[in-house]
Amino acid sequence: MGLEVIEKLKECGLSDLVVFHQLDVADSASIAAHADFVKIQFGKLDILVNNAGVTGTIVDPEAMRGAAAAGIVKDGVGVNWSEIMTQTYELAEVCVKTNYYVAKKMTKALLSSSYLIHQELSIFLLAWDR
Repeated sequence: MGLEVIEKLKECGLSDLVVFHQLDVADSASIAAHADFVKIQFGKLDILVNNAGVTGTIVDPEAMRGAAAAGIVKDGVGVNWSEIMTQTYELAEVCVKTNYYVAKKMTKALLSSSYLIHQELSIFLLAWDR
């Protein structure tokens, strides 16, 4: 998918502004390789945006479409979410692991590879780690 985006950006003349690097946020070796890439390519990390995540649910697409067609998903009133989504303990574990612990691991790896860490961010991360 990332390479497809690069190709679309080339069509718009913006590809020189974007660098693609493969990353599997659930794989420690991939995280370390990405942190090394950032350090070598850019010297430091200025901004980290985490947009990877999982919902921790299984959604029944037909039930969701039906609720959307009826207009009840828009405001959530009258939605029987148990008919649309399934939640299990295992899915909740994956959700917390991915959305919290993997994001934390990524942040630590990328900040440790960076030469510049703002004092306010360091204080936040220390508080977050407790």
